[in-house]
Amino acid sequence: MSRDINWKTTDEDGNKYQVRVHYFGGAFKFQFKEAGAEDWDYKRPISLHDLETFLETIQRRYPRRQATHDQLIMAQNLLKDYKRKHGLPL
Repeated sequence: MSRDINWKTTDEDGNKYQVRVHYFGGAFKFQFKEAGAEDWDYKRPISLHDLETFLETIQRRYPRRQATHDQLIMAQNLLKDYKRKHGLPL
């Protein structure tokens, strides 16, 4: 993945925020920025919706060779691990 992945979304309370995912050193780094905030939040927990959006984006990039097979597998595993951790159906 040569470029960061960015998108804007809204949480359950209606607050808008931006998500940025950077791939470096064999790992994905998720960053969040609330609407109106100046700084990025690097420690915020990832939501299920954010992981699903991220996986969909990687799946769209993979056929165009903008993401590697390893990155696709890593994104799928992130979602599976989240669901296992929170007791959601796989």
